[in-house]
Amino acid sequence: MFSINKVGHALHCFDPVFARVSQGEAVKEVLRAVGFIDPVVFQSMYIFKQPRIGGVVLPHQDSTYLNTTPKRLIGLWIPLEDATKENGCLWYIPGSHKTYVLLLLLGSCVLIHGEVVHKSDANRSDKSRHAYTLHVFDNHGVEYSKLNWLQPTETGTFVHLLDQSAS
Repeated sequence: MFSINKVGHALHCFDPVFARVSQGEAVKEVLRAVGFIDPVVFQSMYIFKQPRIGGVVLPHQDSTYLNTTPKRLIGLWIPLEDATKENGCLWYIPGSHKTYVLLLLLGSCVLIHGEVVHKSDANRSDKSRHAYTLHVFDNHGVEYSKLNWLQPTETGTFVHLLDQSAS
């Protein structure tokens, strides 16, 4: 059986609800707290894991697909429903982080450094598991690779979150 598993890559630009979350003060505070000086949101997705058919996401590192030099990429993964082992929660791979399974409640947020290996299992439950995720890099002293599959567009999909003129 097939189903939609993802909608995105620029919800933070083209949907007012996702723009408000992605560019909101809570996200800015988190990024300041991790030391980002010029955070740029450049990718956002709504992830659907439908009951009993939501598939596996194999172990991967986001920096493999979205490379910066130095490595200053993080993903913000926000569960829109509780994420459990049964419905396909996130897992960190041993050796890439101190924690293994991430059981997350609705309304929480986890930061995933671009180098952290992570995955999610299939949804074996009768409940969906929806999440909103966005990727951010620190543009201050960082080169975003011209070889990345996702590049800035004329429609302004790379959104600077902090006013640099106030710095």
